[in-house]
Amino acid sequence: MFMDILALLISFLVAVAIFGLFLGLFSGVGAGVDRQNERIRDIRNEKEKSIADDVKKEKVKVSEAIKRKKEENRKKVAKRNRQKEKENKHSTVDDMLAIVQWDITSEQFLVIKLVCALVGVILSMIICMRLHVGVNKFVLAMIFCGLVGMLIPGEMLKGKSKKYQESIRLDLPDVMDLLVVSVEAGLGFDAALMRLYERNKTVVMEQLIQATRDIQRGVSKREAYLDLAQRCKVKELTTFLTAMIQADQLGTSIQTVLRSQAEVLRNERKRTAARKAKEAPVKMLIPMVLFVFPVIFIVLLGPAALNIMDILG
Repeated sequence: MFMDILALLISFLVAVAIFGLFLGLFSGVGAGVDRQNERIRDIRNEKEKSIADDVKKEKVKVSEAIKRKKEENRKKVAKRNRQKEKENKHSTVDDMLAIVQWDITSEQFLVIKLVCALVGVILSMIICMRLHVGVNKFVLAMIFCGLVGMLIPGEMLKGKSKKYQESIRLDLPDVMDLLVVSVEAGLGFDAALMRLYERNKTVVMEQLIQATRDIQRGVSKREAYLDLAQRCKVKELTTFLTAMIQADQLGTSIQTVLRSQAEVLRNERKRTAARKAKEAPVKMLIPMVLFVFPVIFIVLLGPAALNIMDILG
């Protein structure tokens, strides 16, 4: 009996010892595995953090590069716009000079404006020294006269170019009618232009003859007509020249084009005259109220007012 209990106890202790041995062995292995996993996680986290930092740095670099590129593009566009605006301004001045037939360039015209500004400054200095004005008024007078002197040539050029454009607009329908008659009589378009120019040297004929001479010098008809339209900037003339370019490209009869354009221009002139006639009463109203009606009231009511004053006095 005692031997059985002892054998059972020994078996139990052996089992506990084996269990403890395995437990210690596997717990050590598990701790090592945990430490290894923890180390792997730390390495992975460090790598992810490093990758995230690298990605963030790359994003910052890309963002800065995009900003620099946008800034460079903006500066290029601004520079291109300034250059284009400057060229358009010079082109506009050159076109107006060509219309009024002043044989100077835009640079020479700019020199004329500067000379006029200098003349204005000198005149203001002479007048102010004669009148013994103060320093502030002296400086203001110099600035004002300089600006006026610089603006006068430009305004004169604009006014004269507008006058020439209006002359082209008014003379073009009559020129078209004469061209239709000449072409129907058997003359070519260039010969009809030369014949009309010999008899009537108007502004529109001078511009058309200039385009014809450009064509004779070797410039294509399209380029010569487009240059004429750009130079004159008259809507009716641009419409006519566009129709002539299309007729030349499509092979349409010039006689048909001239007849249709002459009819269109006549109708346009009638509509313009009717519109101006409708606008005339409105434009005349303010001068009549300010200048005509007061005089009429004075003439009509003046004697009556004097009589009333005599009666009451």
